[in-house]
Amino acid sequence: MSSWADHALADRDPGLPGLRILLDDAALSAWVSDRTGSPCRVRSSRIRYKPTLSCVLAFDLQRPGDEGTAPLPCLARTYSDRSAVKAAKAARRTPPGALVALDLDIPLVVTTLAGDRDLPALTRLHDRQARERLLRRVLPERPRLSTLSPRTVRHNPERRWVGVLDDPSGPPVVLRAYRRSVMPGPARAYEQLANGSPRTPPLLGWSHRHGLAAVAWVDGREVSRDLSDLDSFAAAGRALAHLHERQGVRLRPEDPLTQADAVRAAATTVATLLPDLSPEATEVARRLGADVGRCVPGSVLHGDFSADQVIRGDDGAVTLIDLDGARLGEPAVDLACAAAALAETDADEPGRRALAAMYSGYESVRPLPARRRLSVLGSAHLLRKATEPFRNREPDWPDRMRELCRLAALEESDRATGRERGPW
Repeated sequence: MSSWADHALADRDPGLPGLRILLDDAALSAWVSDRTGSPCRVRSSRIRYKPTLSCVLAFDLQRPGDEGTAPLPCLARTYSDRSAVKAAKAARRTPPGALVALDLDIPLVVTTLAGDRDLPALTRLHDRQARERLLRRVLPERPRLSTLSPRTVRHNPERRWVGVLDDPSGPPVVLRAYRRSVMPGPARAYEQLANGSPRTPPLLGWSHRHGLAAVAWVDGREVSRDLSDLDSFAAAGRALAHLHERQGVRLRPEDPLTQADAVRAAATTVATLLPDLSPEATEVARRLGADVGRCVPGSVLHGDFSADQVIRGDDGAVTLIDLDGARLGEPAVDLACAAAALAETDADEPGRRALAAMYSGYESVRPLPARRRLSVLGSAHLLRKATEPFRNREPDWPDRMRELCRLAALEESDRATGRERGPW
């Protein structure tokens, strides 16, 4: 069921009539059921929304007779009511068998993952013969895997897809699909960070043409799953510090303007989704201003660091995963990102203790950045994360967005007045 905020958002964008359907799982379930002639259930997972222009939703589709089996990962796109031609074009470009439902009057198109043309690997993985050829190219040392169908783990429409090949006679393999234009970056990161400290997953193979990389599976558990395991958080901090100490790694340097642009974009998105938060979000972004972009690219960064990007094995060793954003930049970026991710968990005191343990582990290897710098970037990351509850289609996204904006404003206020409350 959609929230009052979803209904209000749809009301403010009447030129995108399909938005009301995509924001309501029950409505989308009914729409797909009506077009396909059989009842089905929808569970949303990720949304990308461009006001007045378009909206794309990743969701799982459970169809009749599929009980007990994995749901079908799908994609729904809706366009402005003046852009039916785009919907028709999207339908025409969809591979055979991948079109689920279509209504050009709305206009709205539903496809399987093969309809995500921005991720060309998904089209290849949809067709059995094309999939076998692609997987043999990417995994030449494990040809038997070419006959397997991957299961979807995550899909960020038009940006990235993560899947797993479950090998019954060996370790699984993680597949990662990207846009062709960004493919070289992640592949280089995995290659450059191999065979050093901290441990990272080996790159098994990749195809620039198809935007697909194969990465080794890492056994263990995510550190984020147990906030009371302070020893694991300390180990994660030490691993991050060792990453920041790496030398001779050739990665792209961070653009100093990237952080500032992202903060301004987040404030704009917050204002679009919850207009009453516009003054607060805009003021936080204004006060952060150019301070966010004042970085000196020098250290190796993870780029999207948090406790759920750290796997601890039974032997106690940790591995850093999801290296897509690895680059050269300022260490405080990773540490502030980790703090914001823990604040996002809505577990206040346990999160504070876990973050303190992580920072302590980091400090046992190398000095922490200045508290003021951590505060600036912490506020920036909190504001940026404020949009994630909506994008992840969390039922209580308005409340979570308000809380993250409140924390961002409080962090910025503390920095301005010189107060220190703790990790966030």
